[in-house]
Amino acid sequence: MDDTQEPQAKKLKLEDTTLKPECDRRLPLIESDVGIKCYVTSGFTPIPGIVKQRFSDFIVNEMDMAGKIVQLTSTEVESVPAANGTLPSTKESACSATNNVPTDSNCSAVTDSFTAVTNSSTVVTVRSTAITDSSGTVDGNSATKSLSPVAGTHEVGSDNSSAELADSSSITDNSSLVNSGKSITESCSTVTGSSKASTEDSEKVANTSTASTSSASNSNSSNSQSTILENSSQSESCSAMDTGHVNCPIPTNILNELKEIKKKKSVKMVAPQEKDARKKIHYYIQAQFPNICSNCITDNGVKYLEFSLQSDNSSSDPRNRGEGWPKDRPTHLHFILYKEFKDTMEAIDIISKYSGIKPQHFNYAGTKDRRAKTSQRISAHKVKAEKLQAINSKLRGIAMGNFQYSNERVTLGQLSGNRFKIVLRSVETTSENLEKATESLRQLGFINYFGMQRFGTASIPTYQVGLHILKGEFDKAVDLIMVPRSTDKPHISEVRQIWMEKKDAKVVLKKLPKSMNIERRLMEGVVTCGVTNLSGALERIPRTTRLLYLHSYQSLVWNKVASLRVEKYGLKPMVGDLVYIQEPRADDMTVDEDETTSSSDKKTKPTVKHLTEDELEKYTIYDIVLPLPGYDVVLPANELKDAVTGLLAEDSLSLESLKCTKKAKQYRLPGSYRHVMVKPIDLTSSLSYYDDVTEELVQSDMDLLNKQELKHKNSGKHMAAILEFGLPSSCYATMLLREITRADTSAAHQTSLNKQ
Repeated sequence: MDDTQEPQAKKLKLEDTTLKPECDRRLPLIESDVGIKCYVTSGFTPIPGIVKQRFSDFIVNEMDMAGKIVQLTSTEVESVPAANGTLPSTKESACSATNNVPTDSNCSAVTDSFTAVTNSSTVVTVRSTAITDSSGTVDGNSATKSLSPVAGTHEVGSDNSSAELADSSSITDNSSLVNSGKSITESCSTVTGSSKASTEDSEKVANTSTASTSSASNSNSSNSQSTILENSSQSESCSAMDTGHVNCPIPTNILNELKEIKKKKSVKMVAPQEKDARKKIHYYIQAQFPNICSNCITDNGVKYLEFSLQSDNSSSDPRNRGEGWPKDRPTHLHFILYKEFKDTMEAIDIISKYSGIKPQHFNYAGTKDRRAKTSQRISAHKVKAEKLQAINSKLRGIAMGNFQYSNERVTLGQLSGNRFKIVLRSVETTSENLEKATESLRQLGFINYFGMQRFGTASIPTYQVGLHILKGEFDKAVDLIMVPRSTDKPHISEVRQIWMEKKDAKVVLKKLPKSMNIERRLMEGVVTCGVTNLSGALERIPRTTRLLYLHSYQSLVWNKVASLRVEKYGLKPMVGDLVYIQEPRADDMTVDEDETTSSSDKKTKPTVKHLTEDELEKYTIYDIVLPLPGYDVVLPANELKDAVTGLLAEDSLSLESLKCTKKAKQYRLPGSYRHVMVKPIDLTSSLSYYDDVTEELVQSDMDLLNKQELKHKNSGKHMAAILEFGLPSSCYATMLLREITRADTSAAHQTSLNKQ
């Protein structure tokens, strides 16, 4: 491998490497508190700027294991491919999510319970006119049109059905059929349950329904409980509207069948060819018939709208979730989750609320930053695409799309990295200087520190909580989670103080706002387990969150040892350094920005070796790894070994003690490894100008989907640097940015810049 020149690193005082977690700390963290002290790039003038002045200045797209960028390009469910490229039964759905939370069984497609009801010569007929050509197919082409903007346009829990139905001009003429293999172009919709059809219309329905039922029974659907109705003439449709069904183009006979629909029975009709017309049905059903599901199914190349009564089973019940799942369909739905100003778990919780699917049924490769616009792949077990797509319009700052079925679920660490688009605002530099900084980063990279996000944004660092858990001091860990913060609002501080003084979890729980999820779960645990079993109370906090406390402590040790390595020994390999023999699929801690997993979560254990004198020329600093402390890691065979064990000893810990922590074996840490240095992938930079801080300077997936163009300026009141690059998983983009800005990346410092 090519050797690298050795730049001068910022000097580090060795006495700063000791850990001093102070339980009474109130000041916000800064970089030096968590061991972030050195720089490696050089040859340019630092370019201070504001990171994340707006959350839209930080765009993150996951990269899959093949290095392909995960991008939201569609929110539609027209044809959902399987992972092997085959197309299972396709349909659209809109189960109501307005009043009662829909369930999997509610929305379950009954496509597979119906045998074929059409053939090449007889399909559903209206006045003896066939709607298919001799091949029995219709034009299945569909436009890949996106939904109306999801992010920022629909409040959570809002319903846009009234807006969709306000435009009566979109209702098409249903008086005749389109020949040559085209389906009926009508805009189908459901009417309100309180509306009544006229006597004349009812008689027409009776006659038409009899004919269509007869036609259906002559098809090969003898085992089906579905009724296929023919589409009535326009006079019938208009008659329905005349009797109170405003903007309702659906034929009267079908409306009456819907009003009389019984459990385990469904009604079908030929679907309109236009996707927008079909959407109007789903929205109207959702608003007016909350107990009916509308699905668009494909049978022998012909699209049908199918209406069925929702069942009472809950999708949250594991006994019911797989009910009605097609045997030939892969069991995992993969989709791309786009989110704004929410972390991954928060977004999943919201989706869970509106879909009725428990959060544990969703899987992801890694969490993404909260203050950003991000896209990542998610999987859900035996969840139908239509169920999730149906709630898109009700979500704010969240969108789901690019649905695909697979036999494999998404697993933690199943990503190669992340692609970033970041805006540094209020910079003062030149294009030449920015290019010098960019080139230095390309050549040298940056120290692979764990960023400030790893240690929490509150004045109580997460590593302090982790330390007390590792030492079995669960009372101190609980107190640190509940202790008042300098950033708390007065009423929150008062609630926290109740716990610190009285340890009355019931009173605290009543006063805690629902948004304080971790504190509420902890207090619920105290109420259930009692103050004498705080270890059990902590278990009410999600396991991933509890592990983050422990990993935060590991990260603190790693950062301090990394600073010592670079400051004292430079950027060249040395005898006793560690390198991978077999590098793991996902690098040590395998996710970006906030979440992590230890090596115990992997199927294969990474293997390392010590470098000998003869091997030094074969490796570079980019091959060197340092251990995150744990009972199952190999330590460097040089002075860094003493640094690791010394830091642990300062806190009355050892590698062996991490194998079986006091009172709680669930918190044992095997440890892992992390590269000391990393280079960005395809790094580019440019300057942009703006007059107002609210001006968007980079495009998210939703911006591209909705074709929202940027306004490019050659001059303006302010200047911004835009950087685009990829990083391996677990690397922090802010640690790259600090090499350019030479400024503290802590929340406290960035907030002070915003105030200026």
